[in-house]
Amino acid sequence: MSAVRIGVVFPTTFNLNADAANAQVLVKRLLLSDVDAEVVPLDIDAMAATVSVDALIVGSGSSSNVSAPETASPRVRDFLKAALLAETPILAVSNGFHLWGSLTAKDGQTIAGWDLVPAHTLFGATQHVTIGVQVTTAWGTLVGVENHNATVVLDGCDPLGTVTHGVGNNSGGVDGIHFGSLWGTHIHGPVFAMNPFLADEFASRVLGRLGLAYARGERLAELDQLSVGTSEHLVRLQTP
Repeated sequence: MSAVRIGVVFPTTFNLNADAANAQVLVKRLLLSDVDAEVVPLDIDAMAATVSVDALIVGSGSSSNVSAPETASPRVRDFLKAALLAETPILAVSNGFHLWGSLTAKDGQTIAGWDLVPAHTLFGATQHVTIGVQVTTAWGTLVGVENHNATVVLDGCDPLGTVTHGVGNNSGGVDGIHFGSLWGTHIHGPVFAMNPFLADEFASRVLGRLGLAYARGERLAELDQLSVGTSEHLVRLQTP
């Protein structure tokens, strides 16, 4: 079969905390499991041309990137809407997941989001930074770092998990969003590198959609030990 294509949206500007690297982590894990895979950068022209991908990664952009005309382009929204409707597996991080719903700036002005999921983000004056944030999900406990000034209210959709340490959505004691094929989180790290079980679950869904089974490669064991050690170190450094 041809290579599995992992699309990464605006890989340069939506990479504030290296979250676009989740695409590279996923590709590396697939390659080490004997599945040919590649990263596909997606700028506005590629999205307008409806480039075909098997999964999407949306990293976190700065405030200026969130409100940029390119981000709000109907061509971008149409591409992402089509991916969501097609049940393409999607990981979105921090501002990269806030944009999927509606947004309000801290001065009360409306920011043009993609309005594709029932969630609203209100940006505030307080910056929430947590070293060793922990979020319990259906697949295990995620560990990483959060750094945002948002309050996210979900309206009829599920969170990604329950916060046991940190702020998460700053609402309801939860973090992120799980809506259809979209997984959103505030966890940086990147989250796939810090939490390989989540990357493997995502990989399984990507391949399952292609009619393939994900067989975790033996060469991942040593790599994952590094992730476990890093996660444990962050937990020891936990901030209040």
